[in-house]
Amino acid sequence: MPDGRSLWLCTVLDRRVEREIIFQYAPRVRPGSGWSYGWSPLLDPPQRWSGKRKADARRRNLRKRLEKTVPLFADQFEEQELRRRPDYFDPDSIDRKQLRK
Repeated sequence: MPDGRSLWLCTVLDRRVEREIIFQYAPRVRPGSGWSYGWSPLLDPPQRWSGKRKADARRRNLRKRLEKTVPLFADQFEEQELRRRPDYFDPDSIDRKQLRK
């Protein structure tokens, strides 16, 4: 670390030997000495769906809901919903909205 202190980090893959490793290698810390134990997960950033994939999922979910509630009129209601909210089902519009966030 820039202030001359050392930073101790250990990744333990086998939990059975964790206590032994910590006891042998971890720095001895007194309460109030300015040191603390902590952890941070090493996660990959979340992956976003593309606009096309999201639009396909929205249409598929709409179709499923309509088939379940009004199977005889599903085609008609689907067309009405697509005309009523074209931006919601348009991949390019979805991509533009994601870029603004």
